Amino acid sequence: MTGFFRGMLCNLSLSTSLQKTIVEICYRRRRECHPRLNLKLLKDNLLQLIVTMNSLLDDEWFIPANRNIYDIDEAFKDLEVITWGVKTKNKLGDLIYIYLSAPDSRIGYRCIVEKINVPLDQVLGAAYWKYPSKQEISRNLINIRKIATLPMDERLTLRYLKSHSLMSAAPQGPRRLDARLSTFLQNF
Repeated sequence: MTGFFRGMLCNLSLSTSLQKTIVEICYRRRRECHPRLNLKLLKDNLLQLIVTMNSLLDDEWFIPANRNIYDIDEAFKDLEVITWGVKTKNKLGDLIYIYLSAPDSRIGYRCIVEKINVPLDQVLGAAYWKYPSKQEISRNLINIRKIATLPMDERLTLRYLKSHSLMSAAPQGPRRLDARLSTFLQNF
């Protein structure tokens, strides 16, 4: 097993037997698709499994993104993974929903934490800061991989979410998703 998988599994605080089951599922899926070890497919299967498990483990977060400060759309067009500063203690495999501030005021991306404690010399996507001097580097830095761009759907807007009591206000900082909102977002 590569270091990537070992790190992903170890940082999820899973039992050894569950880790072995995950690896077995991934290898079985790999054999069905390709006779040789296909690490990309194995990695994709593991990331999807982690996303599914996270919905059960309650490690889902909102992170607001202000496009006046960081061009997240262009960053995700050009890069698979970007570095983000957070005030929370995220773990590998945490699911992150990125809330896009006004004028969109909607949930725009679903991501997964791929690396924690990123050193300053390994920051990805720094070129997309509109005002690099305002970039906060005192936060915990994590690498997040975009796993889905959510559709331009009315049900993902702040207005809809507030009117259906799924959110009370736009997130002003990172926050954990409650069970009801988490269940709702699994439809997208």
